Amino acid sequence: MEAFTLCKGLLNPKTFNKFSFIVNVLWILAGITLFAVLIKESRSDFRCDVNNAKVDKDFVTQKCFVEYEKLYNKLSVPLYGFVIANFSFPFIVCVIYSIWATPRVKKLESRNIDANTTQRKLFTTYCCQLATRFCVGIVFILLLLSEVFYPREFPLNFKCNFMREVNQSANTTGTAQTPTYECNNKRAHPKTFWMYAVSGANGILAALLLFECFVILSRARKWGKHFMNDLQFYTDHLTSTGNYNPLEERVQLEERLHGECSAQLETSIKSMKESVLKNTDRLRDLSSPLKPNPGEGDKPKDFKLDQIYTNLIFHPGRADYHFPENRREQLKMYPKPERKLPPKRPGDIVDDLHKNILIVGRPGIGKTLFCTKFLRLWASDRLFEEAQNPELRFDVAFLVKFRRLNFTAKLNLRELLDYSEFSTDMTDEVWHYIRENPSKVLFVFDGIDEYSARKKIQEDDSIYRDTVEEKMPLHALYTKITSGKLLDGATVLTTTRPTAVSCVRDPDPSRVIEILGFSSGQVKNYVEKYTGDDKDAGATIWQHISNNLNLFSLCYIPVNCFIICSCLLYILKTQLTSYSADAFASCAVKLIFFRHSNRYRNKTVGQDEITTPFEELPEDVKGDFKKLGTIAFKGIKEGRLTFESEEVANLEDCGLLHRLPDLKPGAKRPLENPKLNTASSI
Repeated sequence: MEAFTLCKGLLNPKTFNKFSFIVNVLWILAGITLFAVLIKESRSDFRCDVNNAKVDKDFVTQKCFVEYEKLYNKLSVPLYGFVIANFSFPFIVCVIYSIWATPRVKKLESRNIDANTTQRKLFTTYCCQLATRFCVGIVFILLLLSEVFYPREFPLNFKCNFMREVNQSANTTGTAQTPTYECNNKRAHPKTFWMYAVSGANGILAALLLFECFVILSRARKWGKHFMNDLQFYTDHLTSTGNYNPLEERVQLEERLHGECSAQLETSIKSMKESVLKNTDRLRDLSSPLKPNPGEGDKPKDFKLDQIYTNLIFHPGRADYHFPENRREQLKMYPKPERKLPPKRPGDIVDDLHKNILIVGRPGIGKTLFCTKFLRLWASDRLFEEAQNPELRFDVAFLVKFRRLNFTAKLNLRELLDYSEFSTDMTDEVWHYIRENPSKVLFVFDGIDEYSARKKIQEDDSIYRDTVEEKMPLHALYTKITSGKLLDGATVLTTTRPTAVSCVRDPDPSRVIEILGFSSGQVKNYVEKYTGDDKDAGATIWQHISNNLNLFSLCYIPVNCFIICSCLLYILKTQLTSYSADAFASCAVKLIFFRHSNRYRNKTVGQDEITTPFEELPEDVKGDFKKLGTIAFKGIKEGRLTFESEEVANLEDCGLLHRLPDLKPGAKRPLENPKLNTASSI
């Protein structure tokens, strides 16, 4: 009982296998027993026969005992001292191990674990203490067998002789005598027995330790390397009850860890989606273009994205443009008939067969708004709810606008994603998920034509490693993503104006789609959304647009439709009855110009600037309008809509001109060429 109390006080039972802990208890019990037996040895057990009454018997016995010890205890270590050392060293090793292992075991017992659960510190240390105890036991056996301390057997009888001066009398000269005495050690046989008992105990301990090592190795062979992991070793070996299934425990552990990681990942993705929904609800581009001065007039009509967004017409591949000679027929080219190309929802253009999709569209056709709506539908889990492939889903989506990345600094993939629109800071859980599940990732790159280094996209990117940690220019990083060298399996959607299509020839997109804007039915639908509950205003605006073919031909471009609706509603609300058609045209042309011109695209224009007569505009703006007027007059006079690039120099992005591809003889598809442009007059 005392041995058990001592072991439990110095050793933590949970740091040992039950079998091993019992061995430790028996070991200490054996050590205490042997010590108690051998400590009782005394000199009184050693006796010598002294027949001469003149000789001091005690003196002879003492001298002979010393001689006995010199012969059979060479290092003067009492047998009980050897027993103390023999049984203490292995126990001390256990105590040191138990003190180290206790905090680790408590952590494993409570399952309060982290990524370090794959470490093998507990397994390694446990095996080391087994090996150390085994070696100590063998060493002590060898010490006994090699007779370093004691003989193999202690003799029972011992003949003792030593020199001693004997004083016979005062008148007699002393003579030297060498007497021999017969001595007897009645503890000789018990000491021999207990010495062999110590060797036997060490042998038994070594055998038990070898048995436990065999059990550990057999389990490791059966269950594989994961058995050596700390948690698995603790649950399988240290707490084993004989019917434990470590595979089941491992599965349960993996499920729990997966559940915790999944919960963290789900929280992070939910946070990203909430950020997207919050930041895409109201967009600056959907605010009223006719803003009165503060405190003057009615509140401007600003829209939410879901409130005003209207599905667009998509053309598979690049669209061909064939303009008839008759002007009235020319104006009917736009909007496109809905019966030939029905409008599509954002989710309809993505499937699991096409991973690199290019969307082409002229300025103002709705590319950026489409990308934003696409991301918003993803964030609200409605992207594929009515799509042809409802099983397709993206767990993570990023919108990257090229115009925000016109700098020369190099960046890696994670840094690129930090520049994405609307999303919050990406967590490690999301980053790990992206790397492990690229097929569930969507990249939307908007406006490659606005990237200053777009021509470098065709350059060789092999000078940079195909790793997510490698820093490289954006054009190289974009190429590696679209080619699958990074995050192979991710879906990439890129938008561009027709003028920059040649920059994304390699790798060749798996699908090319051109946005054609609104059909006639979409224009009407858009007007109804714009006016909302004001049915009378909606009917009036639609009647005005549908009865004016020149005006109607502009409305296939969503931003133009937005501007025209804004102008007409402004006229209706302000009741400017004297506002003529020319005045309306002037207002609409100015809004389109300010909306598309590079100088004013990101600026807020008040209604004072729009209602200002042309002759009172700033000189640079007035000069541009004068050039546009000259081109329009020339087109009407000569009956043509196409002009050479030098005729429209510096006006390509004014919003009133549309650049067309040059159809070269023998060409399989339209090639980009800035020489031919088409202008539409109001």
